[in-house]
Amino acid sequence: SLTCVDPSTGYIKAMRGGKDFYTDQWSTCWQMTRQAGSSFKTYALVTAIKDGYSPNLSVSTASPTVIKMDGYAPWTVNNYSGGDMGTMTLARATALSSNTAYARVMRAVGPDAIAETANSMGVASDLHDRGPNGEDLGVPQSVVLGAKGVNTLDMASGYSTLANNGKHNKPTAIMKIVDRQGNVVYEHQPENEQILTPEVAYATTDVLRGVVQYGTGKLANISGRDIAGKTGTSDKWKDAWFIGYTPQLCTAIWVGYRDEASFVNHNEGGVYAAPVWHQFMTNTLASMPVEKFQTVSAPKYDSSLSFMTPEERSAAEAAAKQKAEQDAKKKEDQANTNNQNNTDNSQSTGSSSSSGSGSSSGSSSSGSSSGGNSSSGSSSGSSGSTGGNSSSGSKSTGGGSAGP
Repeated sequence: SLTCVDPSTGYIKAMRGGKDFYTDQWSTCWQMTRQAGSSFKTYALVTAIKDGYSPNLSVSTASPTVIKMDGYAPWTVNNYSGGDMGTMTLARATALSSNTAYARVMRAVGPDAIAETANSMGVASDLHDRGPNGEDLGVPQSVVLGAKGVNTLDMASGYSTLANNGKHNKPTAIMKIVDRQGNVVYEHQPENEQILTPEVAYATTDVLRGVVQYGTGKLANISGRDIAGKTGTSDKWKDAWFIGYTPQLCTAIWVGYRDEASFVNHNEGGVYAAPVWHQFMTNTLASMPVEKFQTVSAPKYDSSLSFMTPEERSAAEAAAKQKAEQDAKKKEDQANTNNQNNTDNSQSTGSSSSSGSGSSSGSSSSGSSSGGNSSSGSSSGSSGSTGGNSSSGSKSTGGGSAGP
């Protein structure tokens, strides 16, 4: 599934939601909803930046972790690969797509706020859990990891707000309607509703650049283009996503089966969806000039805020101290090894420079040997060897989880 929109107008430039419209009119672009995986973390990132959390704040990626919040059952979260990547900035945790880091972001800002941000930016799908009779059960904690269903139209619409400096234009496929006399009955006018401040939009974009430059979305990168985006993968590789944008276009890609069966092994956003995005955008942007995102100043951040509990901070400090000690010990051991090697080399050089040293008794060699160590019982007639050491018989020796 593919949806591409022009962020400055909302015009849908391309849609691909099936193989043949004449045999199948059901479109995966807007009629289907599927779990977004880690691509939904972007809305948590926006929410955090709006609330005053700097992307340079440290966050723990310890995995597994149990998130405890009032009104919710304890939620166990694992990283996709299952490993603990240590403590890092939120920006780096975004590029590497740590689930446990973003579970902590959700704990800080709340699931309701994340859903509100997504809806305001252009995600039209319902992000609340519903009971058997449609009753509202609230927004689940797992919304941060993309547990609620969305489609490529939702995601292209939402991310386009970032590409347009925080202004949102509702996607439309109709530019103008003209009657048979040539009179304009309707002509679309972009709303350009300011949803986010330019500062928040640019701060988010700057973080998402890292996903493409050195993170999980590297296969989407187009040389010379300013690109930001985010990968996503759902459980059992059912859904792979990449949503990325330049200043001119925003495109959302989904890869999977319509019947929600597991797709090929390792159907990850960065492996399957990102290359599709790369190919489509390379061709589409070929005739467009290279543009850069408009740089604006950073929003105001609150230095008193933190994503980590006091216990997590203590654990992070202890881990950092232990690592520093290990690194120092490793450096010391390496220095000692280097010194020993230098000593051995000096001794070896001094030994081999002694003329005629080490010749054993009983040698019947008739030729002169300079610096050679000839073994006992060597045969006569060996011709002059220089620096040769001859010896006899020597031997040489990733429940709550989302993919990146």
